[in-house]
Amino acid sequence: MKTKVVTGLLLASAMVGVARADDTRALMLDDEPEIVISAPRSSRVVEAPPVQQELVQPPREILHTGRPVTVISSEEIERSGARQVLEVLRDVPGIRVTQFGSFGGRTSVSSRGAETSNNLVLLDGVKVNAPGGDYNWNALPTDNIDRIEIVRGPAAFALGGDGSSAVIQIFTKRGQGPPRYTLAAEAGSFSTFSEDVSGLGTTGPANWSFSLSQLNTEGHLPINNDYGRAAASGRIDLPVSDRTDVQVTLNHFSDKFEVATDVGGDLLPPFFLDPDGAVRVTSTAMGARVEREMRDNWTVGLSLENFLGTSFNRDPRDSPADATPFFSEQETRRQSAELRSDHEWRGWKIGVGGEFEREEVHGVSVSGAAPTTTHFGRLNSAGYISLAGEIRENLSLSAGVRLDENTRLHREWSAGGGLQYLYPRTRTTLRLSGGQGFKYPTIAQVASQTATFLPNQNLKAEHELSGEFGIDQPFWNDRWQASVTGFWAHSKDMIGNVRVPGTTVSTPMNLSRVERVGAEATLSLKITPRWKISGNYTYLETEVKDAGPVSSNAFLVGDAVTRRPKHTGNATLAYNGERLRGEINVNAVGKSIDRDFSNNPVSFRLYVPGYAKVDASLEYDMTENLTLTAAGNNILDKDYQENYGFSNPPANWRGGVKWNF
Repeated sequence: MKTKVVTGLLLASAMVGVARADDTRALMLDDEPEIVISAPRSSRVVEAPPVQQELVQPPREILHTGRPVTVISSEEIERSGARQVLEVLRDVPGIRVTQFGSFGGRTSVSSRGAETSNNLVLLDGVKVNAPGGDYNWNALPTDNIDRIEIVRGPAAFALGGDGSSAVIQIFTKRGQGPPRYTLAAEAGSFSTFSEDVSGLGTTGPANWSFSLSQLNTEGHLPINNDYGRAAASGRIDLPVSDRTDVQVTLNHFSDKFEVATDVGGDLLPPFFLDPDGAVRVTSTAMGARVEREMRDNWTVGLSLENFLGTSFNRDPRDSPADATPFFSEQETRRQSAELRSDHEWRGWKIGVGGEFEREEVHGVSVSGAAPTTTHFGRLNSAGYISLAGEIRENLSLSAGVRLDENTRLHREWSAGGGLQYLYPRTRTTLRLSGGQGFKYPTIAQVASQTATFLPNQNLKAEHELSGEFGIDQPFWNDRWQASVTGFWAHSKDMIGNVRVPGTTVSTPMNLSRVERVGAEATLSLKITPRWKISGNYTYLETEVKDAGPVSSNAFLVGDAVTRRPKHTGNATLAYNGERLRGEINVNAVGKSIDRDFSNNPVSFRLYVPGYAKVDASLEYDMTENLTLTAAGNNILDKDYQENYGFSNPPANWRGGVKWNF
């Protein structure tokens, strides 16, 4: 009831707002500045756009040279109507997003068929992955986001472990100019209500931005399917002197998901919806950075970061079908410090740095037996060197190497590089890159014991070697943009669970080898100054080369990896007028192999049919400071499953207002 009252007050205040405000509407396509070169819904693969370089980050050329990079601007995010970052990532070539059922269900983000834990996720430069790589995507809203950058391919040589397959960086907005504020509220299907207040600007020497938001929904299942999220974000950029800059960021998220489905999902026997299962997760990421320009060609930066995450799971026994009650509580802490020095010498950018990181996990769990506790910590230190520059006119090179030393694991080397050539006559760009990366085991795999799981402290890191070649070509005075990339990746030492003979207990081991090959193609066309159409297609082949002594059929030699469709694609039609903006988006996913977990431990393999889902969004400026919004997901009411046995939401709609002042 409280949420509905707050929503009503915000709607009423926005409708009566008449004060003149700075126009914060999205730019018209024909008024776009030169630096905005990513296409609607990030379907273009481009060189690094000349946007603001963040403090104490590797020069953008290090990661971007020779690699397909997707940059999604705040204008694109706003026009899409997406409320969560995971919705935006669905449209990125090579990225596969799957969610277990309703809003708030566990979400996996896979890059080119790799495991979801192989993505390094940085929020304002702060690593927010759980130890070992997993991340709670549901809690990350699109509020206060300036841009999202996705680099596919290994980047551990520049940013460390867990980035063996991709790096996803989210940057919050940098305030500038007179202070301006936004109040927004929406209401929609499944008793969904959301509210948001945000602001940004300059006060004295400080540039600042902030946002506060919450969302609540009852979900599409009849019982125990509520989801709620609260988020707070803030950033301050302060030039201390002509040569010294300071940046402080804080991002806090909290969400609660009532879990109505057990392992097999709501569409499989015994068709029992759990009335009491729930998951609550919180995370706080803080960063402080100082960058000093020592000389005209020499910059030194210091970064201090702190991450705190908590999770709480509850699933009491509710019926004979719910055989095993479960309870767990866990706290994760990470502190890190990095010192980096960047030099420019004869056109080359050379980076040298060191990093120290400390991770701790403390937890307790109960699963039909006596409580088990987890107390585990590890220290990681690293050193790296990287360079980027032009070998000759129009031919660029980037390369890097990094050494990580971990107190609990083996020493790990990472290396990578890229070449990029621009043929000036046709403005054709040729790209070539490759590298090797690694991912440490999760804390659960090495330290968390339960009644049915035995950890293995002798695990080593998973490893990946990959390469790619691509071509980017503009046509028709840049109104057409086309790109094709072919890629190959080999993963080894992949961790899987093995059943201990004669028991119901499983333990993790370095077992499997998997090869992945595929191609990504993107096309963007600016039809008129106001209309754009864009699309992308990804072809993916996965093959298990070695399954190890696995007691189930999670991996079968010669077979494809589960939940990795061969064919995925996306198409977007966008309109960006003076007062009206909107887009229609189609996501198409081919059939894929999955498993029927309701038959555990056999877990039969089967095919999940493909599907096409259509979403739409619309914004209309009533006045300079009042905007009406509307959005629909799955507007054709497609009955589909992203994961076998778990129903996804039917057609759902929402509408609201934004008041800028």
